[in-house]
Amino acid sequence: MCGRQIAAVGSDCASKRAFTSPAIGVGLALPGAMAFQGRQDTSRGPLLPYSDNDLNRSPAISAQHCTKVALRIRYLVQEIIPVAYKESHVTKPNSRIITNDVIELVRTRAGVDSKETNACVVYALLMCRRWFMKQSKSNLPDADLNNLRAVACDVLAKQIIDTTDDVDELFKSLLFRRYSMLQAGSETDRISAAEAAIDQHVTYVIGANNFQRCITYLWRGYWEVDSGPDGMTFTPNRELTNTSFRVHLDGEKIKTPRYQTLWGVVTSVIFLLLYTIAVNTPDAIGQVDVVEIILYVFVIASTIDEFAKLWKVGKIAYLAFWNVWNLTTYTMFHICLGYRVAAAVTKDSEKQLQYNLRAYQFLAAAAPLMWTRMLLYLDTSKFFGTMLIVTKEMLKESVVFFALLAVVAAGFIQSFLGLDSADRVLDSPVALLHSIIQAVLQSPDFDTFRDFAKPFGPILYYLWVFVTAVILLNILVALFNVAYSNITDNSTDEFLALFSRRTLNAVRAPDENVFLAPFNLVEVIFLLPLQPLLSRSAYQTLNRKVIFVLYFPFLCGIAYFESRFQAKWIQKNKSHGEELGQEPDEDWEGEDEFAALSEDGTEAGSKWKKMVRETAPNPAEQ
Repeated sequence: MCGRQIAAVGSDCASKRAFTSPAIGVGLALPGAMAFQGRQDTSRGPLLPYSDNDLNRSPAISAQHCTKVALRIRYLVQEIIPVAYKESHVTKPNSRIITNDVIELVRTRAGVDSKETNACVVYALLMCRRWFMKQSKSNLPDADLNNLRAVACDVLAKQIIDTTDDVDELFKSLLFRRYSMLQAGSETDRISAAEAAIDQHVTYVIGANNFQRCITYLWRGYWEVDSGPDGMTFTPNRELTNTSFRVHLDGEKIKTPRYQTLWGVVTSVIFLLLYTIAVNTPDAIGQVDVVEIILYVFVIASTIDEFAKLWKVGKIAYLAFWNVWNLTTYTMFHICLGYRVAAAVTKDSEKQLQYNLRAYQFLAAAAPLMWTRMLLYLDTSKFFGTMLIVTKEMLKESVVFFALLAVVAAGFIQSFLGLDSADRVLDSPVALLHSIIQAVLQSPDFDTFRDFAKPFGPILYYLWVFVTAVILLNILVALFNVAYSNITDNSTDEFLALFSRRTLNAVRAPDENVFLAPFNLVEVIFLLPLQPLLSRSAYQTLNRKVIFVLYFPFLCGIAYFESRFQAKWIQKNKSHGEELGQEPDEDWEGEDEFAALSEDGTEAGSKWKKMVRETAPNPAEQ
């Protein structure tokens, strides 16, 4: 009671404010005291596909209703957390704040009247969570309170997801159905709860068992994407247990995320082999051979694929770590190609040799980028995925170091250049800059500054070495340590977030026909010019046939795996009443001898289970 009075006086002042967050991506323009007035971040494109006609369709649940649900949930969270508690009081299983009654209230009554209209509660919770996170940054006195309220939204969302065992409901309502809200009198772009969780990097929700269950189904192709009235629908694969090779020989399989990843691994290995041959066999004459031609075909196809991503998701959303890495790699190849073309068209033999030399230098310099690029396809492994996340976070943290270094270095460089020009005997500015950079790399060149502008030159250089080696580099080490600790302490959820993003990105496609590089050149050169000349059905039929022919060997491998192995272990799992996505070879499971020894259904087994239940502690009483 006292806590509520305190909240009414001061700490809950944030609850009286309107939603004003650009981070939440929603704005509620309803009349009344509580209204969202944010601006949506539309720079990030949706992670899941929609058909060409979706913009003319209306969602079954209106934006007004989603807005009402979000307001109701926001009020509930503010009431159950009027003051800042310890985070463990909210997250622990037997929490006295997030009780079963609270969870059930949100699940059944936040949507006002029916199960259908309650389907958007997870989406609304994540929208409220985004607003609370924004409030914690804009209202620093109540930062801890709003952070805790955001955590409460995470806990509620995860509990609702994990207590919903119906896969159909998860795919078609709670997680992957798109909803929108009101913003300044208009509706925002539709987005699903799964997209919102990944967009906000809510690892607590992404790590929910049923969330990952759905991601696994998408990854393996157990559920397939189709267009629907809400811009996206998912349908279960009805042929999972079919052992017919011909049934599984389908061009649509190329859309499955794990097969897209496998194709990327195969083509990247081929790309790397072509590059290795080209860079290790330089031609003194500069003639272009077959290997180099195929190499540049791969480069052009991959570049087109990158620009297709840029066009689809927008500039801001495109600026992810690996996208920038790939674009940098392809840029170096295109510079090399430009020099090769210039050498081929020039008549001057001396310039021709110079251009060919420069082209080969750029080609050789791309080797570290090419080999590191292979790590992109290893992030489906937990070890490599976690290490890549750590590396990315370290690079983000290093921005602070380089910002400090740039400011401090500007002052020292200006001082050294001023001292150099004061005696009117100018030394080489390049040599000065080289010595300054060496100090940053912990290899200071004291000889250069021994007789430079005495006594100020040596003193300033000693000071520069001290600032960089003792202060700034230790700050960098501390930042790296924090980034490493933050990721490794939560490594499983961080990896699941990475895996989930990769899966949804693979599901998304610019159109209904997925052409993976390098065969996307066939679509660009031959098929797209025919699109205005053919009817929609004829064009789609042509695309399907071309995809089937181009990827036929790969599709045969998929069909053999699914009909010979996957169908059988899914049949076996179903016969034992196990999870659809259960791995086939689990110790102590699925074997007849272990089933015979399990004592399930026997009197001895019943007695043992009764004794265990009587002995096991009750978490609710802890």
